[in-house]
Amino acid sequence: MPRAAVLSIHARMYGTEPTIWEDRSLVQIRGPRYSAYAVARRDVPVLTLGRLPDDARAREQAQIPAAQLKEAPANWRPPS
Repeated sequence: MPRAAVLSIHARMYGTEPTIWEDRSLVQIRGPRYSAYAVARRDVPVLTLGRLPDDARAREQAQIPAAQLKEAPANWRPPS
């Protein structure tokens, strides 16, 4: 969650601004129990691989929207 990410980053880095969670080097991913996490963009593959379902059908259903998101324009932002 953005606020939790800001607090966590602020506890580790002096001078953190409240808008740090919007930095392009960070992304939000869905973790266990559908919790949201802010993580370094470069760490996404490692942190999300373990979240793929073991079942082939469920894994395919997860990979279809992932492929669609990958094709989305890089500068797309959700409406505010």
